[in-house]
Amino acid sequence: MNRGARKLKQKLRIDAKELLQTINPSEKEQMAQSLYTQLIQTNLWKEAHVIGITNATALEWDTMRIVEKGWIDNKIIVMPKVNHLQRTMQFYQIESVHELEKGYGNILEPKLTEGQNWNEKIDLLVVPGLLFDKRGYRLGFGGGFYDRYLAQHDPVTISLVATYQLVTELPIDAYDVPVDYMITEHGCLRRED
Repeated sequence: MNRGARKLKQKLRIDAKELLQTINPSEKEQMAQSLYTQLIQTNLWKEAHVIGITNATALEWDTMRIVEKGWIDNKIIVMPKVNHLQRTMQFYQIESVHELEKGYGNILEPKLTEGQNWNEKIDLLVVPGLLFDKRGYRLGFGGGFYDRYLAQHDPVTISLVATYQLVTELPIDAYDVPVDYMITEHGCLRRED
């Protein structure tokens, strides 16, 4: 990616963060509930046995309601444990919020690094992001963790995306991996190839 495209990505990231910070709490809660409702109504959710999901930051859509619904629906919920030095992550099962601790970036992640990881067994992976285009490319927070992970693993991927997070086209790098589906407040969109 050339320097101009990198600068554009950086500007888009800053603008997206500013936009998400301006949403009033009640509007954000309504949107989060709408995205959650749309997600759990999909066959992707209903047919998945192992769901990978990260605990949301303050800017992102609440994911704990999804985690709790997964437990109610007898799904295996796995969350990433990040190795920030190697810029990698491994997914581990959690069965309670008490199994979480603050990790990289103060994001809650599994306490235990021992035991079985679920990287090869994830049926549906909920991928975070700031902006998305209709091809499924996403602009994340800039760490590259999910793109590195998805270059080595191939779960079905889905993201929670308010329509104001959708743009016509994002600049992409050779290593960027698009998500398969995007859940909006209006339903599920499959990426356009």
